[in-house]
Amino acid sequence: MEWSTETNTKALELITSRATDAVRAFLDADYVAEMLRELETAAGTELREPDTTLKVVGKQLRFTEEQQDNILAHFIRGGDISAGGVMHAVTSVAQTLADADAAFELESVAIQAMRLAATHA
Repeated sequence: MEWSTETNTKALELITSRATDAVRAFLDADYVAEMLRELETAAGTELREPDTTLKVVGKQLRFTEEQQDNILAHFIRGGDISAGGVMHAVTSVAQTLADADAAFELESVAIQAMRLAATHA
């Protein structure tokens, strides 16, 4: 079936309108400020037992043993014993991966790893 020009125009208008609404919502100054406060708070959470916290994060995010070992090594080298340090360790390991898809997958959970670390500090 081939859609009419009118139908295609209305479909494009709907897509454009939804995209505009999404951009407006996510670029709202109050929303952005709240998200930054949340990220700063989580990042600044000091880990009392980093080894245990990293094991919990690794298990919940289903990291392989090799990934967990590498993240721990990068965490130690980074010298930042906060939840933010966990995020940095995850992204640091991702940068060492030759497989771009694997690197993307690891980087895409870095903030989640930080939040988990903050809740298990």
